[in-house]
Amino acid sequence: MDIMKGNITEQEAELIMSATMEHGATLREIHGIPDDTMENIYAHAYQYYKEGRLDEAESFFNFLCMYDLKNPDYFIGLGAVNQLKKNYHKACDFYALAYVMAEDNFNPVFYSGQCQLLMGNVVKALQCFDIICQRCTDQSLVNKAKIYMDTIRQNRSETVADENAETPDEAV
Repeated sequence: MDIMKGNITEQEAELIMSATMEHGATLREIHGIPDDTMENIYAHAYQYYKEGRLDEAESFFNFLCMYDLKNPDYFIGLGAVNQLKKNYHKACDFYALAYVMAEDNFNPVFYSGQCQLLMGNVVKALQCFDIICQRCTDQSLVNKAKIYMDTIRQNRSETVADENAETPDEAV
């Protein structure tokens, strides 16, 4: 089977689907891909991400997500790539998946808040940062979320004040 090129037979596809549906097995488990191989692929994906080679990073993170649906780090990586590519909605979707899988890791919520802000969804961004402030035990992340919330609120107050202020020319 030539998985990297996507060439699988119908019988192989049925085997994969039945194993996944019946036993919850991932493609990584079905094909017996060792953890260290997945870690090496992740290292390459992350290196491409850091170098700004986002298309290559995205390909590697896609592979990782497809082969191991249980690892939230892979979905965070794919979300981060999409965030840098300004595909904010798509990034939020990947961050949401990662958050569901990650249990007590609130980083995906934080990154989603950043994306919401970049899309102009201020209320949704505030909701993300508020979730972190209310539920997260990582004080460093809570502090970052508070800074975002304070900055957003301050900017909103200044915008309202600017809109309500009259200049001498307007008063005439």
